Amino acid sequence: MIRGASPTQMLGELMGREIGLHHGVGGSMHFYNSAQSFYGGNGIVGAQIPVATGIALSYKLRGEKDRISIGAFGDGAANQGQL
Repeated sequence: MIRGASPTQMLGELMGREIGLHHGVGGSMHFYNSAQSFYGGNGIVGAQIPVATGIALSYKLRGEKDRISIGAFGDGAANQGQL
């Protein structure tokens, strides 16, 4: 909701309904809202690390110096090869 999604859209996505953010095909593990630059979670442990790195690289290559990319992960993902 912080990045612009309504509660109705979020619940619709969780329930697999057409009113969801991406018509219910993403589910709970894959919330994202590309219009608001929110690329959400991932069902694979540690997979958000290369995604966040790629987003940061795209910002750099496009010259968007006022943007940042944040990839949060816990101790379970700290030993993954992509880190």
